[in-house]
Amino acid sequence: MIEYKKCKGSGKAKGHGCGKMVKAKFRKYGLGMECKCYHKWLLNTDVGQSIVAQTTLRATKNRRSLEDAKAESKNKRLIVAGWINGVRLIDNMPMGESK
Repeated sequence: MIEYKKCKGSGKAKGHGCGKMVKAKFRKYGLGMECKCYHKWLLNTDVGQSIVAQTTLRATKNRRSLEDAKAESKNKRLIVAGWINGVRLIDNMPMGESK
């Protein structure tokens, strides 16, 4: 049985909502996700934007380009590849073929 409740903000979202009946399962802070009230509240209010900022993942380090390791490289990488039934494990290419 599907339970329906009004799209009416509660808690942090108090005072927002459209008043339509939405599925209770798809509500957050009392705002419906089907009627897009929750999305509008997240993007258009200060409280919503602070929630988005807290949950956004940030890169802690700059990405380094994957260049070939050289003898004088600081961080050397070793790739070990094997063969099973004539197929290279590193890229699944059959013997004799090249990219």
